[in-house]
Amino acid sequence: MLTPNFSVQYLLDCDDTNYGCDGGWMTDAYLWTIDHGVILESDYGKPYRRKAEKCSAKSSSPRFYNDGANEEATVTNQRLKEIVTQQPVGAAYHSVLKCMDFYKSGTLMPDDCHTDCSNPDKREVNHAITIVGYGKSERKGCDEYWLIKNSWGTTWGE
Repeated sequence: MLTPNFSVQYLLDCDDTNYGCDGGWMTDAYLWTIDHGVILESDYGKPYRRKAEKCSAKSSSPRFYNDGANEEATVTNQRLKEIVTQQPVGAAYHSVLKCMDFYKSGTLMPDDCHTDCSNPDKREVNHAITIVGYGKSERKGCDEYWLIKNSWGTTWGE
């Protein structure tokens, strides 16, 4: 399945219900796109810059409007697999951002980031990604993995 490249920079610049790179909630962004839509990265005219700037969306740019967002707070891995086979899924999770910042390729494991994902005191949600698929891994200690799309531009990951 091919996932369109919607402009993250457009949301950072134009969505006034969130706080750009200083935080916000995916649900608020989804609600904002019901009224304002989202545009393709190629139509916005600015690449991802890792900071909010002045909104420069052209009124003539084609918009894609959100008309089917659904929030499920607690989702099993099996349920998530079912959803991901139909469409990409936005997910919020606890990330060790300094570890994620240097990710280049392969399967990222909790040990790679020196974190204990089982400790509830260290699992505050602080990042959002898009889950676009899943697969089986040959890596020891990792039977399956999620294939994600991050919003940090083309230099992040594979």
